[in-house]
Amino acid sequence: MHARVIFISIIFVELCYTVIVGRTIYENKYHGLLKNALHVLPMNREFMMFPSDTNLRYYYELQPNTQKEEDFSYMRLSGIVIHTINSDGLNERRDYTLVAPSRTFRIVTLGDSFTEGAFVETSKNYSEVLEDMLNAQLRCKNIDYYEVINLGVAGYDMQYNLERFKRKGMKYHPDLVILWTDENDYISNNEKYYELSSKWNPTIEAPDIVSMYKSQGDFSPEANAIWYKFNTLYDRNDLITEELSYLRELLSIYTEPMIIFSLKTIPMDIRQSIQLLAHNRNNTYFFPEVPSPYDKFPDYHPSPLGHEQFAQLLRKNIIENSLVPCEIQ
Repeated sequence: MHARVIFISIIFVELCYTVIVGRTIYENKYHGLLKNALHVLPMNREFMMFPSDTNLRYYYELQPNTQKEEDFSYMRLSGIVIHTINSDGLNERRDYTLVAPSRTFRIVTLGDSFTEGAFVETSKNYSEVLEDMLNAQLRCKNIDYYEVINLGVAGYDMQYNLERFKRKGMKYHPDLVILWTDENDYISNNEKYYELSSKWNPTIEAPDIVSMYKSQGDFSPEANAIWYKFNTLYDRNDLITEELSYLRELLSIYTEPMIIFSLKTIPMDIRQSIQLLAHNRNNTYFFPEVPSPYDKFPDYHPSPLGHEQFAQLLRKNIIENSLVPCEIQ
């Protein structure tokens, strides 16, 4: 049976995929290899689908027409939030027509769990909040309505963002694309990480490392043990080079304006590479401006207030850079 099927049936039942790279420094014998800890999300494959018409072995999307549950117990908190997944597999309040209505300005957002909106209701992720802000606050003679279509899926790296845009984004013919990106998109290649996690069991092969993470109170010690192994197998610079090639391809297949935004803390080598790509493409704006004290949950995902802060930042940059051809009323 195909290795991907084995992965789906075994690994996805338990923990799932990387979403954020933390900056906790552990003062112990693993200091050199474990300086970056992962936060992972529990995934229920009931809410996922694994397309067969892709060359990527472990690529996944949200299951259309579902109510995806996210359980706060992962963070040792109580509560459940619901993502309403529309008929096209997007975390949205409604469906969107492929052809935008007349006098409509259409935006597509791309990214990982920050964009999908981990642990916030669908209406409160930054894509939905931005759509509401633009429609309530930006009055134009030539535009009647703004649509912000959320293509975000938790755990995506840049390669998966590219595949997502090819499969789901281009057909909506957006006037503007907004890409959330950060360090994890470039140093944790999904295809390589999931291939490793389908073959290497940390509780059997590295129980001391799993125990170390548990002693630190980590939310997902087994996944971080796999991350430790991953870092012994792959060179960070090689991973960054590969993932930047996917960003470069995204910038080439989509020719309309694009915003790329990230945390202020994005590492300088990645920051400079993105800045160079943005500089060499017309109508490309890189805003590593998200303040590190954005309002967030214990695992660093933005809270509803954090998503509102993201939306306010995006609205500000859209207006200041005249990215909407708006004749103000």
